[in-house]
Amino acid sequence: MDFWDECSVLDEFLTELKLDDVITSPKKRLNFLTKPKVKDFNILDHYIFSSSTIELSPKQLSFIPKSIWTSQNKVLTLDRIIATFFHARSSAKVRFEHKLWNALQITKNHPTLFSIIGVCWISNTIIKVHKLTFGKFLALKKITSALFTSKGSFPSHGFIEISDLQLKSFHLNENDILECRFYTHKDQKFTILSTEEEISKCHWISSSV
Repeated sequence: MDFWDECSVLDEFLTELKLDDVITSPKKRLNFLTKPKVKDFNILDHYIFSSSTIELSPKQLSFIPKSIWTSQNKVLTLDRIIATFFHARSSAKVRFEHKLWNALQITKNHPTLFSIIGVCWISNTIIKVHKLTFGKFLALKKITSALFTSKGSFPSHGFIEISDLQLKSFHLNENDILECRFYTHKDQKFTILSTEEEISKCHWISSSV
């Protein structure tokens, strides 16, 4: 079953349930959470954030890989995109750099969704990453090791962390400093203006932290 088949499965199943049923019926909640291909979808968390009512057009947001998204003219709810794309296991077609770019495309066009997604651009080259939020958004169990250690996704894809001194000009608040990390790509292959071809060159690049 491919990505769009999973979207169809999730769409059909969501149609069967109402929010009240999901919250008040343990049996239906269990059936939903254990349904094949969407078992990692935490419906309670995302309903709290109203992501079931947020509609996005991946094509208009220039999601990558374009080979998957440009043929789809559908407007999808955010919870469907989360469950079937951002929570999908990494593969040749769904890679970390794809997930990062698409998440940034959402917050670039809808800044208020940073509280759900956890990444955004603060300049053309610097990314703000809320550690806990972005880790949960990707359904990671060990967030620090998966994203930030020397073998984590950011360093291994060529990202380097910005120093506190470099961040002074951005007038960040205390919570940003305590809860977020800030990255730029060492070869500037991943910027707000990057093409898909440039982004594809970020795949598993050796990096020092």
